[in-house]
Amino acid sequence: MFIQYECRHESAVDISEGADALMIKTGMFCPDVLYRVRQELRVSTFVYQASAGADAMVT
Repeated sequence: MFIQYECRHESAVDISEGADALMIKTGMFCPDVLYRVRQELRVSTFVYQASAGADAMVT
């Protein structure tokens, strides 16, 4: 339950700070939360999944 609240809250903060869209990494774990964020905030939402190796190269 906390993950749902935190995700919606942080997404709303990003939108209020001027974000035009949301890019969410590791979206495969919580599709229900992502659906609610998209429905409640009515903003373009992009979800992607990176493998552990690809993530290690980026960070």
